[in-house]
Amino acid sequence: MRVAAIVNQIMVLKEKKQALLLEQAAEENCKQRVNELLEIIDQERITLNTYDDVLVRRLVDRVKIFDESIVIVFKAGLEVEVNI
Repeated sequence: MRVAAIVNQIMVLKEKKQALLLEQAAEENCKQRVNELLEIIDQERITLNTYDDVLVRRLVDRVKIFDESIVIVFKAGLEVEVNI
């Protein structure tokens, strides 16, 4: 019985490790996408007080409009929610 419990615990820990590795990979991917966004912004050398339609189209994937908020989804996967 004791061996079965240990084997079961090992399996549970392996599953948790796999989940953590997947989470870590997703987080690293998100960081890379954010860095890509920052590089695009740096290359454009824009000022924050002007609107650039070309830049917006390069950065923004879609905009979701809800009753009380707007969610901007960037092509890099980052989502920003703004309450209205």
